[in-house]
Formats: sequence, structure tokens, C-alpha cells
Amino acid sequence: MLLRLGLKVRGLEFRLYYPKPRSVESAAASKHGENRITFRPHFYFGETNQEIDFVFFLNGLPIVALEVKHEKNQTVQDAVAQFATRDHARKIYQHPFLYLAADTSDVMAATDPRREQNFRWHNTGLTNTPQTKGEYPVEFLYREVLSKEHLLEALSFFLVRVPEREAEDDRPERPAFTLFPRYHQSRTVRKVADDISAQFAAKADIGRKYLISHSAEL
Repeated sequence: MLLRLGLKVRGLEFRLYYPKPRSVESAAASKHGENRITFRPHFYFGETNQEIDFVFFLNGLPIVALEVKHEKNQTVQDAVAQFATRDHARKIYQHPFLYLAADTSDVMAATDPRREQNFRWHNTGLTNTPQTKGEYPVEFLYREVLSKEHLLEALSFFLVRVPEREAEDDRPERPAFTLFPRYHQSRTVRKVADDISAQFAAKADIGRKYLISHSAEL
């Protein structure tokens, strides 16, 4: 929420990033292009030099942590277990909004890395296939998911913050948490939005209907 809304310090307002403006005429249009996505491989932390394979930063602030494995030795499940068994009191496990575990064939994602059960499949379908000859089946991860455009879009539109809930009647208290769509869900939203925009541009009309088939196995 600090990234989205900024923060005030002694009456001064700081914007930590600029979302994509709805119009090119917006004063924020030029600022959006100044957002910087950087990454650091082999991110070491703690007294024993624990390591995260990659940490991605937005304007210097950590937003995504990524553990990668090669199936010759380990799988995506090993990457998930590595996230779950780390010391989560460390700041690097409190700031990112997305934790990605991957091998050469599959990807899993979570907004909270403390439990293995929090990770869900983040694939293009039941089986990933490379987009380019000679690339890994998880090419979509480093071509799309981790692109500047998609990371900023995820923060602006897809990431959902659910506030904490106090205990009431038969409902127990619930801490605040975040929700993030799986790959195929955000892909569907983009396709529908693009089709609606094209329909409106061509006919000045949005009167279309869509049938979306969703499988929990993806």
C-alpha cells in the first residue's frame, strides 16, 4: 500500500512509483517511464550468508523474490521448500509482494512464503511450452511475468490487499493478507480487456459476451 499510495513525512509527500496513466495527456505519463526495475542475483543476507537466487527491485525497493532450480538436480518443490524454511523475520521476506519458485518446466507463486501450502501453480496451462526454439518451457516467466510492464501492471491492478478482520460472533479473527492471480487468470483479464477496447475503438460499443473456462488444476 505504501508503494501504491506513497507516504508522508513531516508534511512532505513521497511517491515511490508511478502507475501507468489512463491517458497519454496525463501529467504522470512521463513519470511512469522513469520507473526502474532492477535485479540482484545471489542476494545474500544474515550472519550465515543465506541466499535468494534473484531479488527484483522497483525504484530500489524489493518487490519480487525468485528461487530457481534445474531439474537435473532439483525441482520447483525444492524451491518452495527453501522459501518456507527460511527465517521470515528477515526484512527481505517482509517487503516483496510476490515470491516465485521455478524449475525449468514449472512455476509456483505466493504472496506469503512462510508455508509451502501458500504456493500455487503459476503456469500457462497443464504443460508449459517454450515460446522460442531452444528456450526453457518457463520462458514466459522471464519474458512476461518478470517484465517491467507486467510487474507494474501487477502492482497497479492485480494485487489485492485484504484487511484484517476482528473476531465477531462465529467468525474468528483474521490477519491481513494479499491475493495475487495465477498466470492464466491475469492473461484472461488482459485478453478480455484488449478485446473490449478493440470492439469499442471499431464500433463505439462494448456489448459483447464472454465464456471463460477455468480449471483449478492449472
